[in-house]
Amino acid sequence: MNAITFESIEKSIAHIDPDGSGDANAALPDLAGVTQRLLSVYRGVRPILSVVAALPLLPPKFRQSLRQFLATLDQFTEGVAGIDGAFKAGKDL
Repeated sequence: MNAITFESIEKSIAHIDPDGSGDANAALPDLAGVTQRLLSVYRGVRPILSVVAALPLLPPKFRQSLRQFLATLDQFTEGVAGIDGAFKAGKDL
């Protein structure tokens, strides 16, 4: 993984829809839409979470829990992409 810088974090969150509206006509989004939104937002905030997980100011158990959370979401994103190789979060944003 490349070094995480302020610029790389800023770039990664630039693609997140700030109001999270998605499709304004959908009363209840379908599971695929929610999953795509989750993956899109996660991809944007992952660098920030990685930096926080490395901060020595946090207690070791907090950092370990955050690293486990990141690893679990990484596995989830790989699993979702593995179901359909054409799936890419945010591809139609």
